Amino acid sequence: HPCCTTVHGEELFVASRSRSQGCFICSTTDMTQWRALQPPPHVDHPHGLLSHNGQLYLFCLLERFYDPERHLHVFQYTGDQDALSHNTSQSSSTLPWRQLPNARCPVRQ
Repeated sequence: HPCCTTVHGEELFVASRSRSQGCFICSTTDMTQWRALQPPPHVDHPHGLLSHNGQLYLFCLLERFYDPERHLHVFQYTGDQDALSHNTSQSSSTLPWRQLPNARCPVRQ
């Protein structure tokens, strides 16, 4: 179930939702090789990817346990050095996303 796509720099980013993994994000530069990016934790449903002023943003809903009010949360992509294809043993401190504070928008269900 692909949810959203955007072009950021030379890369095409796709965010989707899978039943087994929840949020799944990958990118490609040539449409032949895709690499997986570690999504922010507890993302239930990606709603949008946006490239703006040289930055990449992810809009998403978190799991109900972490946000029962179901706000739209915004994360900023901080770099591709944490791509899963390069290093599979990720620690939570090196996630390539940082949540923007006070950027929660209400969402109608």
